[in-house]
Formats: sequence, C-alpha cells, structure tokens
Amino acid sequence: SPLPTSAGFLRPSPALFVFFTIAITVAMGKLTLSILVLFLALFLHLFYPSILHLVSESREGPGTSAGLHSLPTNSPLYRFYDLIGPTLKLILSYFSNVHPLEGTLKLEGLAGEVKVIMDKWGVPHIYADSKNDGAVAQGYIHAHERLFQMEFNRYLAQGRLSELFGSLAVSTDHFLRSLGFNKRGPEFAKMEPSLQEYVQSYVNGVNQYLKSPLYSTPLEFTILGLEKSPLWTPEDVVQMGYLVAWEMTLGWNFEISRSAIRDIAGDHFHELDNKFHPSHPSIAEDPFEYNLIKDGSWVSSFSPFLKKLKASNNYVVGGVHTESGGVIVCNDPHLPLTTPSFWYQAHIVAGGHQVTGVSIAGLPGIVIGHNEDIAWGYTLSFIDSEDLILEKLHESEPSYEFKGEWLPLDVEMQTIKVKDAEPVEVAIRRTRNGPIISDTLGLKRDVSLRSLILNIPETFFGGLLGISESHSWEEFAHNAANMHVSLNAVYGDVKGNYGYWLTGSVPNRVGAGYDGGSPVPGWTGENEWNGNITGFEMPHVFNPKKGYITTSNNRIVPEDHPIFLSTVTANGFRSARIKQVLDESIKQGKKLTIKRLLSLQNDITSLAAIELVSLLKPLEKSISKVIASDPLTLDTWKRLIEFDGVIDVKSSSASIYEVFRFFYMRHVFEPQLGEELTHTLLGKGVHPTLASPSEMHDYDVVTLLSLMKNSSSWWVNQAGGNEVVVANAIEDTTRWLSRELGSDVDQWQYGKMHTVTMEHVLGAVPPLDRVFSVGPFPIGGDGETVQLAGMATEDPYQLSGWATHFRYCVDFADIDNAQTIHAPGQSGNLGDKHYADLLPLWIEGDYHPMLWSKESVESHKESEMMLVPKK
Repeated sequence: SPLPTSAGFLRPSPALFVFFTIAITVAMGKLTLSILVLFLALFLHLFYPSILHLVSESREGPGTSAGLHSLPTNSPLYRFYDLIGPTLKLILSYFSNVHPLEGTLKLEGLAGEVKVIMDKWGVPHIYADSKNDGAVAQGYIHAHERLFQMEFNRYLAQGRLSELFGSLAVSTDHFLRSLGFNKRGPEFAKMEPSLQEYVQSYVNGVNQYLKSPLYSTPLEFTILGLEKSPLWTPEDVVQMGYLVAWEMTLGWNFEISRSAIRDIAGDHFHELDNKFHPSHPSIAEDPFEYNLIKDGSWVSSFSPFLKKLKASNNYVVGGVHTESGGVIVCNDPHLPLTTPSFWYQAHIVAGGHQVTGVSIAGLPGIVIGHNEDIAWGYTLSFIDSEDLILEKLHESEPSYEFKGEWLPLDVEMQTIKVKDAEPVEVAIRRTRNGPIISDTLGLKRDVSLRSLILNIPETFFGGLLGISESHSWEEFAHNAANMHVSLNAVYGDVKGNYGYWLTGSVPNRVGAGYDGGSPVPGWTGENEWNGNITGFEMPHVFNPKKGYITTSNNRIVPEDHPIFLSTVTANGFRSARIKQVLDESIKQGKKLTIKRLLSLQNDITSLAAIELVSLLKPLEKSISKVIASDPLTLDTWKRLIEFDGVIDVKSSSASIYEVFRFFYMRHVFEPQLGEELTHTLLGKGVHPTLASPSEMHDYDVVTLLSLMKNSSSWWVNQAGGNEVVVANAIEDTTRWLSRELGSDVDQWQYGKMHTVTMEHVLGAVPPLDRVFSVGPFPIGGDGETVQLAGMATEDPYQLSGWATHFRYCVDFADIDNAQTIHAPGQSGNLGDKHYADLLPLWIEGDYHPMLWSKESVESHKESEMMLVPKK
C-alpha cells in the first residue's frame, strides 16, 4: 500500500535543502539552529554532484554474474549522514514539540463531555455519552497525533501530490485521478443519515484541532512549504476511504508482469506459472455445502445462521483447544513498515458500546479489534476483482470499438498544479470498462482498468462500523456480507463461537472465457463479467470440527470449487507453518495459550528453506567435488545443506540460503529473460509507487522448488543442468558474502544484511531519513515465515516488501489480558515521547496490554483530557 509512504517519486534536490534552511530559519527564529542548518544546506548544495556520485558508487559495487548490488552501508557518505543525522534530529525534535493531550478543552459540536485518558503507551481511551461525541474526540486526536500523515493521504487520494513534490509526481497524480477517487466525494450524500452524522462528527473533531489555539504546525509542513491545513470535509474522508478500499484489491499489476514474461517465455511459460504450493492447505479444505451451482445459476443451500460448515484453516482457535477454554483470536496484518505507523490504536467507550483496536488516521472508527462480545481481524484475500482490458481506440476520433461499433470516449481535462512549475493539463479517458491507465504507466498498448471497487456505492465505512458494533455471529455475518471490499475476516466471540467470512464481492467470470490472469480484448464483447458473486454466496465457515481457522493470504477454496476467486494467492508456506504448529500441539494434547499463539506470530521457521535443503542434500557429494579446491566455498555449501530453516538474525546459514536463492534464479532465468524481466518474474512491480512489488513477489520460491524437482526443466537445462546451476550459485553466494561481510563465515549473520527502516515520506531525502525515519535495525524472517519480512528482488536484502506491522491476540476467557503491539509508536510528531517508543517491544517480539476495564486504564494513566461543549 502506498498510503503510509508513497516516497518512490521523491528524490534529493539542492533546492529542497535551501528551502529547508530558509523555512526553518524564518519559522524557528533561532540563531544557533539557523547557523547549523544553513551550514548543512550549504554543504549539501555545494557538494551535491559529488554526493550523487558517491551514492551511485556505494550501491553498485564491483558487480557479479548475477547483478546483485553491494550493501550501501560501506559508503563514506552514509557514515557522514550517520554522524550528523542524530544531531539534526535532536535539534529539530526540540523545536517540534506539540502540546500534550491534557487539560480541559472546549470544542464545538459536542453534545456532552468527553473524557480522554492517555495511557503510558500513547493509546487514547475515549469515554463519551454518544457515538458521535466519541467520533468528535477521535477526529481531534487523529489530527493532533497524525496531521501530516492525514494531509499527505488527502493529497494522495485527490491526486495532488505534485503540489507537494513537484513534477516528479505528475504521473502518479494522473494515475490516481484516472481512478477517480477525487470524484467520489458525492457518495457521502448517499450514506444512511446516521452514518452521515457519524462521519460529520469525526470531521468536526479534526477541524476543531485545526482551529484550536493549541494547534501546532507539523515540521513536515514547514519543510514542504505547506501553510496551515485547510479544513476537512466529509467528502475528503470518503475519497480517502475509496483509496484505502482500492489498495486492498489486487489483480492488474500481476496481469502486466505475467503477460510481459509470457511474451518472452512462449511455450516454456507453463514452468514459471507457479503460484500456490500444491501441498499447502486451503482456508476451506473440505467441500463447501452452502454454494451450489445448478443450471448455471447460483443458489444458497441453507441459511448460514443455522448450519455449521465443514472447513478449516488462521488463528482463531476454539475453546476445545485452549487452556483457558475461551476462544482466542489473533491477527497480524502485513503492510510496508513506515513512520508513522499505518495504524493508530484507540479504545472508544461511547453510546453504550465499547470497542478497542486499531484505526486509520483520516477515517473514523476501529478497523481491527474487539468489543465486549466479539473479536475480528483481516488479511488480504488476494481476490482478483480487477482486469486489464485491451482497448481499440480510433486513430483520429475520441472513440473506441465495441462489437463492431465506435462508442464515444469519455474524456475529461483536469489541471494538475505543480510545485515550482507551470500547471499540467491531463486527459482523463474512460471507456465502458473503466479508466484508461496505459498512458500513466508507460504501457505500449491502450489498456483500461475494469475494477469492482471503482464502481461500487460507498459501503466501506458502514461495513467496518457495523462489524465493530456486531455482538453475534449473525450480526457479524450480515455486515461482512454487505462489505464490498474483499478481505479474509476471522471471528470469535465470548460464547465460544468462531468463524470466517470472505467479505466483499468477486466478479463472476463463469462463461466469460478468461480467468483474469492476463489482459483481454475489450472490443469483442466476449470478455464481459456476468455480474458479481457477493453476500451470502461468498465462502464462509462457522465452528469447524477441526477446532481452528487460519488465513494467511493463501488459497481460499480448492481449485475444483465452483466459485472462481483468483489466479493469484500467496504461496501458502506461512499457512502451512501455522497449521503445522497448531496440529502438533493438538496431536500432543497440549492446550494452546495466548502466550503460545503470540509466539507463533513471531515464528521465523521457513518451511520453504527446509524443503530446499532436502532437495540439495542428494547433491552433497557431487557439488562438494566441484568446489573442493576452495575451502571457503566448501564451508558455505556445507552450512547450506545443514541449515535448519530458522531465519534468525544471528544465523550465517540463513544469509547463505537467502543469497543462494537469488543467485540460483538469476543463473536460470537471466540468460533467457534478461535482468529486468527476471526481476519482474521475482516480483518487481510495474510502478515504484503504485505497484511495487507485484503479486508475483510470492512465487519465486515455489518456482525454484518446482525447477529443482523437474529433471527435464527446459529452463534449468538451458542453464547447464541443475548441478551446474547449484555449483555456480553457491560459488557466487560465497563471493558476494565474503566481499560484503568478510571471509569469516561466522560473521555472515543474517541481521547484518537483512535490516529494516521504517521510512517516513521525507526519508527519501538524506539526511532527512536520519531525522524522520526509524532504523535501520536487524530483523529476522523472510517472505515465507509467519513473521513476514519480505524483500524486493531488485534491491536485496533490505526489508522493503510487506511485513508484520501490527499484532494482537485476545482470549475471551480473560479479555483484560489481550495483548498488542505496532511500531514505531503512536505519535507522528517528531520529538514526542511516543514517536518510536514501541519499537523496542516490537523488535523483541514483545507486546503491551490492550487495556479494557476502566480500572486497568486508570492504573496505566499517563495524562487526562476533558473535552467539553463550547457554548
């Protein structure tokens, strides 16, 4: 998701540093600070060409046969930034403090008093007499804690990033405007009146902070030259809601990548089209009984409120398998790691309803969490709700072909304001299939995006709010069935029930003649959707006999199920590992505890690594003979074939495994596909901001294992055969690691090369990365471990893909003992004590209590604020 970061288009600029100096000098009026920052800006301005050269040199290295880059931390420039960064951060932090959330404030729009207790982890506990007053308080707190993040995302949703970052963001703005989020504001008027009041109350709270005498301009505003944030409207919230909903959908990026590879691979593409490991479980392993197809039409075979389905598979464990006897619900959604966090934790007690969990700054309500009766969580479903449609446009007229006729093209001219440049006029073109996006992505063919989420009425807020206010499976199912965003929703309740629902809708491609895996012609009329599968037709599970349910973005239903959901899923290694741990505990008669399930969220055992080692061991003697003359390479090889599969920061074998994987794949594919398409095969997206990485990011290891098992593989044989590829890969692995980490294999610790930085939007500009971003620090795991910590193939081995950002577990036998963590901290204000205070807990795999009872909240109180009606 680009929501928290979207920094791919931002690059260092001398003008930015000069502006930075002037802005800080004027805004702060501090002589010492002005001199320091002026010196820094002058240095960067004078030596900027040399700096660019140093950065380039530090990233290229001497090169290898597989084209891997050197680790960047060896550069003198980076060491210089490390030296001045903390000092600059300390100074700027001192002058960027925001007034704490304490005391008594008078706000317009409140019907009654609201008490807000801030606990020692920076979590607000809001106590209000009505739901709308709770929303006012939440809006005020969001704005106080995350205003720059909210404002950035508002610019993003409206396609206005060029106003902040100049001409480099024009193509991104053009793409976002083509999707039309900036035109969805009027959907607010179509909401239910009660929901309108709720959203309006939230907006009132945001604006009360903007108008408050305690308002403090975020430091990022000063750096970017932004004036005070304009007042928010409900339409702004709706636009952002559509953007968030769209970011949860998948399909189009994968189609571009897959088609590009297939065009080159030709008849040998089938060997590369590996997605889901065949031995891994589906969420619903047993046959479903609720969706039957009869004479080409869908029918429901029973009421979901009365029947229990036979299905199994994430992290909702029934009381029969828990030590406490209560249902335990756990969730750890994976997103890019950013500063500030994508999530903002809150606890709201309002209008007789109590709910706690995480929210998204800029949107009202709680997205994931629990109330007094139920708990829920989400993972991405990988439902394919988007298709790329090839269009045939008229050469001279604004029209396109459909079934032999030329239909008028919908063309709207929009003006994009550009910082430090003239405005840019762009054409937003639409066909009956959707917006044409090819010109914004640099594609050679005219392609439109047919997307379910771009054509739905607003139900995002209603569905999320409805689920958080549900108190039974029936209410949860009703709200889940009416959400249009497709997510794997897991459920547990205080009565001992647990379940799963695939929310949203999926296009019905039955009879359409294609599966959504590649772009298809739009002019023939043969590739149309036949309506949508939605509501109670979507897969769902209630109290399965196995005693637990897990979801990890894995395959939802078996391939022979009548509902076609997607050609894309995660590879299934995480779900297989979770299933393995749960099944072993159950088989051994060990009752599961919340402590054990929390530790499972931090599990770094890779079943993919274990399987790879098992395929390499038969080659032990033959490969050893080939590399016998080099003791270092021989030691590397022995450590690889003895690897236990634990991707730990202290493990040198983990480093060898990860580097070997990439070299093996490059040796096989680069001779035929070239470097760029090989990166695409391994998951590089088509756009650094909007689509990076692609859904193929998850498939490289499945392809690797498949190739090793296939002695007749055309690709492997073209590269000289499996033994030749293995020998070459282990030799290159040894050279690369010894060059980067020295000749002592014990020092090849994974944490030295696999680090993570929680990037801030401004962190793309050094040395501002040392000021606003948090990290780097070592982290274990990879793309196949339960503790997900993926990396981008074109820039190994930093954590730059999705990762475990927020974790929580609740045991309904002891709701006050629910545990949670997200990083780096609650506040987005540099200098605030809660800016990165949760990071140590997160790194160690620890948690803090998810406070629930008034007594526990009071016992951990850090400050208190009263919001009273302004008369």
